[in-house]
Amino acid sequence: MDLLLVILVGVVAVAVVTTLAQRLGVAGPLLLVWKHGTVIVWAGMRGVVALAAAQTIPRTVESRPELIYIAFVVALVSLMLQGFTLPWVVRKLRLSDPAEASDSDERERLDDELRTAAASAVATGTHLARRGGKPFDPELLQRMGLRYAEPPSEDWSAHARELLELQLAVIEVMRTRLIEVSTGGTFSTAALRHRMAELDADQLSLELRLRDDDGA
Repeated sequence: MDLLLVILVGVVAVAVVTTLAQRLGVAGPLLLVWKHGTVIVWAGMRGVVALAAAQTIPRTVESRPELIYIAFVVALVSLMLQGFTLPWVVRKLRLSDPAEASDSDERERLDDELRTAAASAVATGTHLARRGGKPFDPELLQRMGLRYAEPPSEDWSAHARELLELQLAVIEVMRTRLIEVSTGGTFSTAALRHRMAELDADQLSLELRLRDDDGA
């Protein structure tokens, strides 16, 4: 019972630290999720630490041999129990193989998730504004909504600059959604990292095009 309690406390601690790091912005959105934290805690060998600590007990203590023996048994049981059950825990958590992270189906599901968030933001105009704070043209929002309801195309209009700024605003919405889904363990770290790189590349491309327009 005590062993399970220690494991549970460890899992909660990893989850809390990961969440705080993301909230404070001291780390990227692709930290370990609770499933990875569970494996880390389950693979830990706390009994070894207890055994090492028992060795430091002064020889003048009469119960020193018994304490060392108890620490040895705890270390052995902990190592065997958690070691032999670790593969089972990994299978139950359904952790994805990094070699399978580039699977097109998973990336397609992730793209659908982000496109849905973008389409919703465009449809309502929530969190979308031009750099100067002015709202976007409703007609432009409607046309952009059609672009995100389906895979994006390269059909540009006369409102090219405003469209570029709108795309930048939409990318921020997609990035926010990406951060949200990255903590649930639904998508693999590799897939999330790949999509984040794509968003960064899209944002850089749009900002360069806006910069060229400013200098024109």
